[in-house]
Amino acid sequence: MKKFLSLIFLILLCSFLFAENDANSISKQGVRIQIQEFAYPFVPNAGKFVTEVPISLFINDGFLSRTNTRVWYLASSPLFIPDPFYEIGFEAEYSLIYNEKSTLSVGLGTAFSQENKITSVPLINSIRWKWFPQNWLGIQASMENLLYGEGDIIDTHLMANFKPFDFGLLFQIGGTGAIAYGWTEEIFAYSYGLSAGLG
Repeated sequence: MKKFLSLIFLILLCSFLFAENDANSISKQGVRIQIQEFAYPFVPNAGKFVTEVPISLFINDGFLSRTNTRVWYLASSPLFIPDPFYEIGFEAEYSLIYNEKSTLSVGLGTAFSQENKITSVPLINSIRWKWFPQNWLGIQASMENLLYGEGDIIDTHLMANFKPFDFGLLFQIGGTGAIAYGWTEEIFAYSYGLSAGLG
């Protein structure tokens, strides 16, 4: 497990070498590194590190050119400490609609998560909409469905992305909410909070 974690972190760190760093529109595709903090409801208690790599950087034509890959590390700690919960995931995302003003994409992936030595590997499917009213402003709404053997989690996000500087740094702020349902023990729970990040 330690070797697997080390490999994921190596991939994430190496991706900084290819990160998007120009003054073009916020809608421009490129490798992007994101650090996100979550507060449920208003106290920071989770951190997420995400790397996105569009396949169009390597393949410019055909089906794969509209595919984006996403790798993330999530921990129930704003300092990314993997205790008591952490998650490492991968998702492939395909853009059904893609232009300079908006994108609509669907994704499919999985993750490895562990909480108090209990391991889970959910199936993840998602839908994500992005709208770019200005070159420096983007609005993103997403919904992820995490299907476990014992239950289901629906995770939603609404976020505004700002790119005010020429050197390409992206600021994020928004809200998040989740609904969890367990059919083996008939458990229903929900949570909500704020999110902020850099990318």
